[in-house]
Amino acid sequence: MEVKISVVIATLNCKNDIEQDLEQAICSFANQDYKNKELIIIDGMSTDGTLSLIEKYKDVISRSVCEKDNGIYDAYNKGVQFASGDYVVFLGADDSFYNNTVLGKVAEWISEENMPDLLSTSIYYLDKGWAYIEKRSVLHGWEEGLKNKRPMVPHQGLYAKRELLLEHPFDTRYEICADLDFYAYCCSKNKRIVYKDRVTAYFSRLGISSRNELKTKKEEQKVLSTFGKTIKYNMAVCIRKTKLRKWIASHRLGMLLLIRFRGFRIHKCKNEHCRWCDYNRKRINGGM
Repeated sequence: MEVKISVVIATLNCKNDIEQDLEQAICSFANQDYKNKELIIIDGMSTDGTLSLIEKYKDVISRSVCEKDNGIYDAYNKGVQFASGDYVVFLGADDSFYNNTVLGKVAEWISEENMPDLLSTSIYYLDKGWAYIEKRSVLHGWEEGLKNKRPMVPHQGLYAKRELLLEHPFDTRYEICADLDFYAYCCSKNKRIVYKDRVTAYFSRLGISSRNELKTKKEEQKVLSTFGKTIKYNMAVCIRKTKLRKWIASHRLGMLLLIRFRGFRIHKCKNEHCRWCDYNRKRINGGM
């Protein structure tokens, strides 16, 4: 039986700019060569033209809902309710799939692994500026993630059985780390998780979790304590590192140093609609 994959996107005033390009996310879904898929968009009553963009792609979108919600995870929970797929993945309105074959490959892996509870893949982190890339994943077990102080879960690379998301919906008390709570629950209940070290999505580092590192760390600690785990962060150091990274990435020389010594690289893809490629093209040609 062919695996059906539901893609859920939550939106709120994210029509089209360098930081949030919903059209890029939708196009990256529409261009997938895998057919057994559906796209569900849950909008929190946008007022900036997002709804007109959703209307533009109504033939691509299986279901769209526009109503007030209690945050992104409340929207995700609604999306799961409307989903009809065997597996669900949550794509940010400012993210996109890695290429046009992602969902087909994911379906193959799921079938080969005899329908695991979770399929964890890798993603690429992208910034504004020169759009550098860092590889991130949950390609480690629970304990190893805690040991390396990297408990956060890139939900763009995590494919979960719909029935599991119904069993343990996202906890809307968390603004940033409800996906970590869900992953921790799966680990605590010994759900079967399969890890594939293959990149499936681009994640924009301009979202709420990247902009609010202090709050993210605090929520991580709260989630972990619920499951009897702890991580001790030096918050001041974390914040300084984040500020330094952003400062370096905002300068051409800094970008070149990251490429030379940290293995980062300029973003370049073959996606039909890509704001990062457009942005870098303008930077290189002196248009910005």
